[in-house]
Amino acid sequence: MSTAEVVIVVPVYGDVPSVMDCLSALRSAIDRARHRVLIVNDCGPEVDAMEAAILELVGEDDAFRYERNDANLGFVGTCNRAVLELDTTDADVLLLNSDAVPTPGFLEELQRVLALDPANGAVAPRSNNATIASLPHRLSDPTAERTFERTREVFDAVAPLLPETYTVPVAMGFCLLIRRSAIREHGLFDEAFAPGYGEENDFCLRIGEAGYASLIANRAVVFHAGSKSFAGKRRNALRAAHQRILDRRYPSLSRSLAFFLAVGVDPVDRFAACLVRPADDTRRFSLDLRFAPAADVRQLAEAWAVLRTADERIRPEVVVRPRDEGRLQDLDGLVVRTHLDPDDIVEVAALRAIDLSPATALDAHRRGALVLVLEDGNSSTVLGRYIDALGSSHGRSADAELGLAQVPDVGGAARYAEDWFSRPLDERAVDLRVRADHFAADVFARVDLEHHDIADSTVQTARELESIKRSRVYRAARAASAVLSRVRGVRRG
Repeated sequence: MSTAEVVIVVPVYGDVPSVMDCLSALRSAIDRARHRVLIVNDCGPEVDAMEAAILELVGEDDAFRYERNDANLGFVGTCNRAVLELDTTDADVLLLNSDAVPTPGFLEELQRVLALDPANGAVAPRSNNATIASLPHRLSDPTAERTFERTREVFDAVAPLLPETYTVPVAMGFCLLIRRSAIREHGLFDEAFAPGYGEENDFCLRIGEAGYASLIANRAVVFHAGSKSFAGKRRNALRAAHQRILDRRYPSLSRSLAFFLAVGVDPVDRFAACLVRPADDTRRFSLDLRFAPAADVRQLAEAWAVLRTADERIRPEVVVRPRDEGRLQDLDGLVVRTHLDPDDIVEVAALRAIDLSPATALDAHRRGALVLVLEDGNSSTVLGRYIDALGSSHGRSADAELGLAQVPDVGGAARYAEDWFSRPLDERAVDLRVRADHFAADVFARVDLEHHDIADSTVQTARELESIKRSRVYRAARAASAVLSRVRGVRRG
């Protein structure tokens, strides 16, 4: 293995069929003359059956090496043993979960991205199941699944339009290419995260403090079935415990992730689920009525509900104040929401021109792939005044395109949307980026406000408590309290 460009470490534990899928895909996805694969059996419940299946599949392939732990070490321990003990090369390391399914060319792209800068320390691909690297990034239909097929469809369409990389606070551990020098200088996984969960976050943040960047390669894709090593209460307990460690060590992590998700993700990526849709799939058209007069809400909602008759693919919905919800309960085919979540994306976010403000426009921008402004009678100049004001405050010309399209009425909204969604994807991408350029500073300010003190104050309190518990005064007080309790017990006896 001394001449390997990359050593691919595959820890295996259970689920023999998934392991076979992973290794079979890996054999056809990599250049076996250049790279080597190290499979380490972590003695799961099917340890012998796992071994037999692996050896039958790859036993005669010189590019594959098989090892078996003497006892179960967990994911963290197995990765550390593989990289720091079993592998004696100086090659870069790819950590690959055994439930991942690589695709041809993925490793070459990860290598290319890693080589772009000596400061690049770790690179992960896109996937159907990889938290911030998932594609589609967000879902218009929260009940939908990111299947292998759906992710492939979206990846093929949008990957050429995306920036080749994102620099991220943490990269994803299910498939992570790591520069050997980062491991040589800083080790691999901290055993505090054994048997697993959060270890790759700690690693990325640790090497990040030393100057190494973590990245997502937007033009590489590896499918991921999802963790099957831990289940139920144990999984939740591990995640919670290890997240507390991360919060204590890196109190700014939550804010960094929030900023990346809000302003670091390309708008084409953010709305990919809306932009790449099957022809007969439903489309959410959401109208913001939170600021409409209570007396008008019913009439406005009824008019918006007519959209479902204009196009059977349209699923109309309105966002209203909680007190107005009861007025609309009998309207068939209309979804009524009383909470506006800016991360709940929709195909169309609409608002009345008379309700247009920096806040409502920003909310619509964050939610809608297409933002429509409904003109209504005397409000025809409201959008113009808003653009003038925004242009002045941002130092841009008043005639700059905002990406907020004016339509005369509900029927006009349906026609405009049909035309826009039928345009080539690269043209829609331009519209999205123009809009994002205008709103970027406002989004950043909003997210900063949303995450201002709550998370950091909680983390700071936790760190102070841990510091107190480690202090001599605290330990002495605990010891004295224990002695006093024993003395009192003797006296009572």
